[in-house]
Amino acid sequence: MPCETCQTQLNSDSENSESEPAAQDCPDCGQPSSANCPDGLNSLNQQTDFHCPICTESPLFVGTIHKTQVCFCNGCRGFVIDRGSLGDLVETLRTAYDGPDDKPEMIDHDELKKLCMCPACNELMETFNYCGPGNVVLDTCEGCKLTWLDQGELAMIVRAPGKRDYGAGRNQESELLRSQLYANANADSTAGAFLLGRLFM
Repeated sequence: MPCETCQTQLNSDSENSESEPAAQDCPDCGQPSSANCPDGLNSLNQQTDFHCPICTESPLFVGTIHKTQVCFCNGCRGFVIDRGSLGDLVETLRTAYDGPDDKPEMIDHDELKKLCMCPACNELMETFNYCGPGNVVLDTCEGCKLTWLDQGELAMIVRAPGKRDYGAGRNQESELLRSQLYANANADSTAGAFLLGRLFM
């Protein structure tokens, strides 16, 4: 089966032809297997000079989630996203989701004690309980306006019970500004130039 991003042929790790082939990430472009990544990451095959705040030594790669640009770790599958874009992404994905709601779970208070350094400025990020749907713990850098999500946290937010119809109205001024920022990021060929708002200054 070919990789959806670069078309490299992926070999099955399964020795039993009757069983399902093992989920496999692309060794060439780093595209995560959908089975290994519940948040819907798509790789743009660009490695950045920034490193994962969880795995520390692993580089971040440029990718997208539903056309929203992020930088993600190929190891732990966490990703960093512009804080303003996160709200739009959550609204889009929750509105489109038509599956069953997840059963609410208690927040893991140990998550609030973790230390996470911003991949852009290397300062300590603020760890807090997300105020939207889903009991997840997020990490935010106020200076860089970036938010870090661990693997699966976006999916938990999307599948959480609660409001889904956010309406069609949008703040046009906010949308125009965001589109300009994305245009600047896409025009820069330097891998990871998007990371992610701090570099738009």
